[in-house]
Amino acid sequence: MDSSNTANALKNTDEKIAGQSNILFLLTLLLVNLFGYAANSFPFPFFSTIATKHALGESQVGFIFASFDFAKLLLAPLSFNMVSPINVA
Repeated sequence: MDSSNTANALKNTDEKIAGQSNILFLLTLLLVNLFGYAANSFPFPFFSTIATKHALGESQVGFIFASFDFAKLLLAPLSFNMVSPINVA
């Protein structure tokens, strides 16, 4: 009888730890995503004025800004391949 209680207690503890691990993993992904977008958007207000000093046109500045999102689109499958082996659940 004691061994089954111990087994159930260990199972409940393992489930609790797995749940906490999932929450921490989700929180980490959320913060990385938040700070990643913040880091990418930081130069936007300043870049236009600097680019016009270097004789870049508005369309060229727009192309540079669009390249950030295009690079994210191209690298999305790579990030999936990096995260999928972790398998927290």
